[in-house]
Amino acid sequence: MKISKYELYVYFYIIVDKIISDIINDETISNDLFKCKYLILNTNEETHLPLVLCLGGSAYIQYQNIFMNENLNYDINIRSYDYDISFSIYNNMNNEKIKIFSKKILDICNKNLNLFSYKNLNKNIFKVTYRKNNQRIHFRIDYNDFHILELSFWLNRKVSDNFTINDFKSPDPILYLYENHVSKQTYYLLTLKYLTKTTLYAIVDFFERRNFSKCIKYLNRMKYIKKINDEYNKLKVKPDISYTILECYVEFVKRKYKMINDYPFTISNNLVNERNNGIVKCIYRNLRINNSKTINTLIDKYKNNECKDKQIYETQDSETTPVNTEDE
Repeated sequence: MKISKYELYVYFYIIVDKIISDIINDETISNDLFKCKYLILNTNEETHLPLVLCLGGSAYIQYQNIFMNENLNYDINIRSYDYDISFSIYNNMNNEKIKIFSKKILDICNKNLNLFSYKNLNKNIFKVTYRKNNQRIHFRIDYNDFHILELSFWLNRKVSDNFTINDFKSPDPILYLYENHVSKQTYYLLTLKYLTKTTLYAIVDFFERRNFSKCIKYLNRMKYIKKINDEYNKLKVKPDISYTILECYVEFVKRKYKMINDYPFTISNNLVNERNNGIVKCIYRNLRINNSKTINTLIDKYKNNECKDKQIYETQDSETTPVNTEDE
């Protein structure tokens, strides 16, 4: 029996959630993992757990589920087909200990895959593999020709390609824990301040490689958050969970949204269907030449005329602040 990628993806979080729970609750594993503070969205209380990050499109879909539960919805394609889950190994491990650790993770994956049963399909449709490099111990669960789950256990106090454990020692909430009582699942999420930062990094990466379709896919995730914030602002009574999630929007997300609507990212929408690489290179070359001249001229014009007498705000949450911050 065939099953669509998306159908499998939606159902498979039952298995992902059990795998994460088993890893967290096994002290022989969790004692080697970096732990940090979570804000529980349902209760507004704090808890201390091994760091678990759900990254990429699956994180946006989980946010979408939360917003839908609070009657906030906007129809935009942020679909994903795989889960990207990251942990961070805090203690140093020699090769022997890594081998023992990896065996435990494989056993947890296989044990929970044994529980998989959907439309006469079972564990036999999956393949579990792992490999180690200098950055991480990386596990994959594959279905046919695509992976549905990646588990990354980062080494050297890293948390992902973009973060280290130092980023998660802040006294402010960086991680959310959400108990989805509708489907009885737990979500482990970066706040939007940090999730949109990883998305912006990905947009720049795909734009650099001229992968415009992927670029647009990630641009849509940022646009989704903007639209949800617009819908939220229309509400007379603000739902508590949405308030907690979106209170960072003005200070840390709004500028990112404005950035993706400026040159050069607007190129992606116009060149996504262009298959002739020679034409793409020619357009790039001419845009660079013309824009460097035009933009420099306009900046001088605005500085000396239209913007000359504008007030300079010194508060860090102002959109016109000259203060350099990490999120700039």
